[in-house]
Amino acid sequence: MHIQVLIMLMFVFFRNTDQPESPLIFAHQSKWQQQIMKTYGSDICLIDATYKTTVYDMPLFFLCVLTNVGYVNVASFLLSDERQQSIESGLRQIAK
Repeated sequence: MHIQVLIMLMFVFFRNTDQPESPLIFAHQSKWQQQIMKTYGSDICLIDATYKTTVYDMPLFFLCVLTNVGYVNVASFLLSDERQQSIESGLRQIAK
């Protein structure tokens, strides 16, 4: 399996080039967000998404955790489609 990965700063773009139907996934998580997720994300995480808010038909997902000061966004990812497999792939990239 050949997976194309481009890392720029804290951004990751990837697409499996062996499968043309594979989704394009853009994931972002800063070092600070990783630390907050590690500290507060072991019990429960919340995922929220925006739909049809731009001319581009790509849903944007936010991963949030409850901290001592309220909910904090600990990651975000943009997908080319809304399939369960694509969402799982985005979450797997953030979990790495």
